[in-house]
Amino acid sequence: MRLALLLCLLPFAPSVLAADDDERPDDRPEIETLLETLEDRVGKSARDDPKDREAVQLIESLAGQYESSGDNDRGDIVRGLDRVFLAKRRADRDGKRETGLFIAAAKALGKTGDDGAKRLLRWIGNPKHRQDVALQRELVLALGATRSDDAVKPLADLLGEDVPQIVGAAAAALGNFDGKDQKVRKSLFEDLLKKMESYRENARGNDSTAQALWGALRGPGNQSLGKLSGARQNDPESWRRWWNKNKRLDWDA
Repeated sequence: MRLALLLCLLPFAPSVLAADDDERPDDRPEIETLLETLEDRVGKSARDDPKDREAVQLIESLAGQYESSGDNDRGDIVRGLDRVFLAKRRADRDGKRETGLFIAAAKALGKTGDDGAKRLLRWIGNPKHRQDVALQRELVLALGATRSDDAVKPLADLLGEDVPQIVGAAAAALGNFDGKDQKVRKSLFEDLLKKMESYRENARGNDSTAQALWGALRGPGNQSLGKLSGARQNDPESWRRWWNKNKRLDWDA
């Protein structure tokens, strides 16, 4: 009941306000209360709430308020979401760990732009969560969702990882930068195309890891190349021919 009352303090969807920062609500006690409640839920063992449903609700509510909040509340929201990753959650009898709490925080940070990108970069590959491949995948996707300039190089570098899920997520995440200057888009396009050519060649043998990497990269890679360039092709060979003809042209003409 108390959680329901707290969530009613703020609407889930952010209100539409003027772009002027001075008109955004800030230093709200409601935000402080929600963050304190989230910290309390995160600090518990989750024994009474195995799937952390209440904490996830709080995370989603806070994420919904970020865009319409003032600078101080934005900073507090991002710090509160970041601290979620410090939570201790033990694996169950089958060795599986509930990751809903962390995945919700990752997706929420993906909606917070540059501030969120800095926080997400701290947790991608972090020893505390490195072995949780499903979570690492969501962190990478969230990093792309920030559309932050700080995310460009790290995502391109992640294309060289040896975990198929991470490689596929990095390729998909790069498609979020279709609104960047074409110099950035062309650089990302070329990096991604080279990786696709390399993985495609490696997969021609009997190496199961190489085949898994190509399988994970192929779909999202083609989609992101299309988003970055505005063109449509289906394989590295076709994309290479397209690139050779169009790399010096104005893609925005």
